[in-house]
Amino acid sequence: MNNLDDLKVMIDRLEVDLTKFYTKGNKAASIRARKTLQDIKAQAQNIRMDVSRIRRIDEEKKMQLKLKKLW
Repeated sequence: MNNLDDLKVMIDRLEVDLTKFYTKGNKAASIRARKTLQDIKAQAQNIRMDVSRIRRIDEEKKMQLKLKKLW
């Protein structure tokens, strides 16, 4: 679950920077927020690939069990 924890930290960091940008007009915070959004996108893609990989492995195991039952 390390990927999920990392994503949560990124979202918390994004919230802080967006609040600084929208309430105080802090331009540096807007740059950090945009960078964090890109990091969130990359982390989400990593999680998506991991989920797909695990799902494929599970499907392959099920198929192997079915084949063993047929023989």
